[in-house]
Amino acid sequence: RHAVHTLFKSAAEAVLPPLSKTAFAEKGVLTPDEFVAAGDYLVRACPTWTWEGGDSRKHRTYLPADKQYLVTRNVPCVKRAKELENYDPNSEFALGGDDEGWTATHNDPDKAAAGGAPEEDIPDIDKQQEDDEDIPDIGELELKADDDEAALPAAATTSKDPTYMKAEEPEDTVLRTRTYDLYMTYDQYYQ
Repeated sequence: RHAVHTLFKSAAEAVLPPLSKTAFAEKGVLTPDEFVAAGDYLVRACPTWTWEGGDSRKHRTYLPADKQYLVTRNVPCVKRAKELENYDPNSEFALGGDDEGWTATHNDPDKAAAGGAPEEDIPDIDKQQEDDEDIPDIGELELKADDDEAALPAAATTSKDPTYMKAEEPEDTVLRTRTYDLYMTYDQYYQ
């Protein structure tokens, strides 16, 4: 299936000329000149992106030799690339009201209000302040040094050869990420 698509795409690129008139507003496609201008802007705005020339045998004549594709390297991601392929674009929804122009990618508040997913329980600030009155004042508590887990042992403070307490960090606090190199090129077939 992939080989057939690649063959069809190669044949279409050989026959179709590069786009010469802008059609971004109507179709959302770019001309090679618009792609280069957008890439130049991206390189200026985000210095992690750079232009690359690539293999001279694979150069496209409609792009400058030193601007064949854009690349950014070592982009961290907590998910595998395969997991990102399973993203459901229908899970996105536009926010209205004060949040107009923003897109949320998680819980739809309209769906929850209509009896869909339950809303999270948000505590009432007034109730929270009433509950705070039940908390005892730290100055009223009588603490002994033996009860304080954070206090150093007596041997550590009086001995000439102090023994130090060693703090152990749990091993699962390390956020494991993968890094990816991202490439962006102009494709005459997809434009």
